[in-house]
Amino acid sequence: MAGMEPLILSSELLDALNRAAGNPVFLLDPATGQQAVVLKAEVFHALEKHFDVRETYPAQDAALAAVWDDPELDEYNEAGH
Repeated sequence: MAGMEPLILSSELLDALNRAAGNPVFLLDPATGQQAVVLKAEVFHALEKHFDVRETYPAQDAALAAVWDDPELDEYNEAGH
């Protein structure tokens, strides 16, 4: 895992991953409603062989263009945030 130390799984999440038998486990942030997905590393690496994240860069750039080009973001960054 490049650039980030692995987090230690809680027993609740570890149990969920084991019960999922290779399927993704969906997490929910109750404060924001945002979801995340957790996979066992071997499942992730198997998927990674068939998917190159670099192929998504143009779509990511297009989706975020409005944010990156927003003058207010420049002001925010220049203010030292």
